Amino acid sequence: METVLYTLLGVVIFVVLLVLLAIYLFKRKMGKYIEMAKKSGGGGHITPRIHLSATAEPLQLQAALNVISQFDAMGYTSIGTYDVPELIDTRIFAMHHAQHNLAAAVCEAQNKIAWFDVTAIGVDVKNAVFASSSPVFNRDNHPATTRIHNDPHLTPMAAQQWILENRGDGPWRTLNAQHYAHEFERAYARSMDFQMARGGPDIEAVKLSLKQLNDTQAYSEEDLKNVVEMQANATRYAITEACTDNFLEQSSLPAREWERIRDDVLVVHERLPLDEAAYMAADDEFDADDIDFAAAGITTPQQAFMHVVTKQNLVRRLKYLGAVTEPVAAKLYYFDPTPH
Repeated sequence: METVLYTLLGVVIFVVLLVLLAIYLFKRKMGKYIEMAKKSGGGGHITPRIHLSATAEPLQLQAALNVISQFDAMGYTSIGTYDVPELIDTRIFAMHHAQHNLAAAVCEAQNKIAWFDVTAIGVDVKNAVFASSSPVFNRDNHPATTRIHNDPHLTPMAAQQWILENRGDGPWRTLNAQHYAHEFERAYARSMDFQMARGGPDIEAVKLSLKQLNDTQAYSEEDLKNVVEMQANATRYAITEACTDNFLEQSSLPAREWERIRDDVLVVHERLPLDEAAYMAADDEFDADDIDFAAAGITTPQQAFMHVVTKQNLVRRLKYLGAVTEPVAAKLYYFDPTPH
């Protein structure tokens, strides 16, 4: 994926997923989420991929409608309204300015919060720039090469002016109705890969988000640590989905073959805990808890996985499918029930 990671369109929506739709709920239902984290070690789901679903339902918030009117007066034409099924109760109204080839995305989430992004993407991905009115923003969630202007009080006119003054020379990717959904979905995926490679949010990131949401409630360090742990676990599982998606993009594996084996594919990525990687290869007769990883010189998930495969004499059955490097290094395998 290389530098294409820096091609971002509407990436702030991930901040909304991970923070607005998660942390925003944490501040209202902290006890429930913390208890979930303590009991299961899991928690809120992070969506590594999305798709836009065209809808006739309009945006509802007056703040969003006011922004749409401003973009309309500036010469933007409507592309359409989209639901984002993976991001519950999130809707996007997309617009395009033909003269400047800028995309505008007016968004609302949970029928509570509205914001907008204005984006330009250069064919040279280093020219990717966006201006956003998102109320929650963390610069660490974006590559250093991406030029960003964030201000909750930003107006559409000011956002466009900043983009035009800062995007530099073209040529630019086409962001009209024909290309918008694809560009948005792939840019979201690339942004997710970048952020998952960084790992889940730390305590300071959670505190920053709560502060930006004007949450003055006092939370203990233990509560915040539990939230971070919950998100870290969710991130590890999301990495598996993202690695699988990236594998399918670059693989020549026939679609029929993938459908046959997909439920039994194992993704061994570098963020897995050693014991979890070991259990991926263990059958009912093998107790991975008995492994002394230090004594066996096992320091990586891949080593833990292959250690169990070897111990169980499963090497002949193990079929290597391929590897990916994004969002993190991973190898994909399949256990053939009838090896030759």
